[in-house]
Amino acid sequence: MRSASSTWKLVLHATLLAGIGCAALSWIVLGAAAEREPARALDALRIRARTLAALLGHHWRSFEQPIIQEALGAVRDDSIDIVVAQIDGAVIMDERGGGPRGPAPIADLRQVLTAGEVRAVRYWGPGERPCPVVAVRIESDGQPVGALWVAQPGWVADSGPVLGPVRLSLIAGLAALLAAAIVGLALRVRRDVFHDVIDAARQLSDSTPPPPRAARGADVMLAAVLDELRQRLSTQVDLIDRQRRMLADLVNQLREGVIVVRGDGRVALINPTAARLLGLSLPPGGVEALYGKPVEACIPQHAIQQLLAAPPRQPAQDSGPAAPAASGPAEPPEPSVRLEVQSRSGTVHLLVRTFDVVLAESEGAATTGGLGRVAVLTDITALQRTFQMRTDFVANASHELRTPLSTIRAAVETLMSMDLRTEAPAAQQFLAKVDRQSMRMQQMVSDLLDLSRLESPTQRFAPETLECRRILADLTARFADAVERRGLTWEARSEPPDVVTMRANAQLLRLVLDNLVDNAIKFTDAGGRVAVVLRHASDVTEVAVSDTGCGIPPEEQERVFERFYQVHRARSGGVERGTGLGLSIVRHAVGAMGGSIALASEPGKGTTVTVRLPRNQARDELSARGAAIAR
Repeated sequence: MRSASSTWKLVLHATLLAGIGCAALSWIVLGAAAEREPARALDALRIRARTLAALLGHHWRSFEQPIIQEALGAVRDDSIDIVVAQIDGAVIMDERGGGPRGPAPIADLRQVLTAGEVRAVRYWGPGERPCPVVAVRIESDGQPVGALWVAQPGWVADSGPVLGPVRLSLIAGLAALLAAAIVGLALRVRRDVFHDVIDAARQLSDSTPPPPRAARGADVMLAAVLDELRQRLSTQVDLIDRQRRMLADLVNQLREGVIVVRGDGRVALINPTAARLLGLSLPPGGVEALYGKPVEACIPQHAIQQLLAAPPRQPAQDSGPAAPAASGPAEPPEPSVRLEVQSRSGTVHLLVRTFDVVLAESEGAATTGGLGRVAVLTDITALQRTFQMRTDFVANASHELRTPLSTIRAAVETLMSMDLRTEAPAAQQFLAKVDRQSMRMQQMVSDLLDLSRLESPTQRFAPETLECRRILADLTARFADAVERRGLTWEARSEPPDVVTMRANAQLLRLVLDNLVDNAIKFTDAGGRVAVVLRHASDVTEVAVSDTGCGIPPEEQERVFERFYQVHRARSGGVERGTGLGLSIVRHAVGAMGGSIALASEPGKGTTVTVRLPRNQARDELSARGAAIAR
């Protein structure tokens, strides 16, 4: 309403000003035209006066009335008054064209004789009405002899500069209407432009870039500015959206869990990895549904709650150049904690580290200055397993070495206290025990050396072409006595039989087959069967060693390839114990050849170990791959 009232006031003021201006301009123009009208009349009278003065001057000395009358008849006009006076002021002719007679204008005779010509609009005759009057000097033989006055008294009544109020009012009204129309049209155009600006501003405030608008008349520059603003805003919005999506993708794809908590203890960010590592049950909205909730309602682990609930430390103030490290106490390290989380896949070991951050937006900014806390969750399960394997290796190696050493030491001490001449049979038993335990230690040291060689990064195991039949024949010969002694059925074959060669490192392949077959024979009871099958495909050769022994429980199948790990209770009780390194050596040897190994076992039914080796691997590539896997 206020805008409409201002518009009407503007139109009214513009109309009044336009009317007044146009009326004043009309007055000035018509006044100027009226001023030009006497000038034209004076010019016409001057021509007549000059003509008559020349005629009178020519006949002045022989001045005769008939000649003068004839000359006057040539220029006679009833609306013209003619007065002639001598140089002494005596009027010798007064022809006033029938108008009212008055005194002759002898008063300005001296001015006419001096100037030679006088033109003016002056009062003439008894009516005292202004009219154009021209006075010229009459000369005869180059000497002034008199003066001539020519007047047009009827001009004032016929063509005076009169401008009536009706005409002024009409001109002012037309000008006001025209001004109102122009102002109204301009206001309408400006109003449309302002509406466009308002609509564009509303769309910009709603973060919606306005569409391009066609320029109309005077708003070309404004339309160009709006279009440029729209393009810049659209570019900025697209850039911000890309950065936001890129940041969200990076956070969501991190392998570390990230939890960001504001100063008020509410969750600002949590990525899917953190939810998976902590075993959180997510609502239908995913991790974003946890935003804004208290930490205690989202994270059940009390240790993490305590780390995130710690008050943020205020950022250090910048007080100039950094002081030396020894000048003050060192900044305390960021808090961290290790914990175990039970998940569906088993126990997960986590390292949780927290530190302070400055958040761009924080509801708790009024009390904490925009500070928050970030928790980074790192899955250290594999690292913890490695540490545990190293610890177990040291413990198992110490145990495995201590047992034979203790046996040997006891047997030696007993032998030293015996009389070999009288107790020779008993001494033989102790010597046999020493021999057996020393051989066990020798085998253990040999296995450890094999493992060390397989894990060496500088060791290379080049593949070569081997005959399948010879491999199976040598393997059968090496274990013939053991198979016969255990009362087992032996089978070794190649499928299909027409494939006669394979590519592998002969030393490593023998190490793999010897350990697998030895375990199969050792843990298979009499009457069982042990089979070695070579299966050839286009790109891989499978070596499958199977037995019908006691099998391995499912919960221990993942650990049988660890060093010194032995499944004592799952295997038959009277079997001589080994070093516990055989399957570990097999795994490393297969990796050195660029292959893979798989185990399938069922307690009471037997075990099958399958080794897959590539057939067409280049020599150098296979050696490098084997070395990398061994590392």
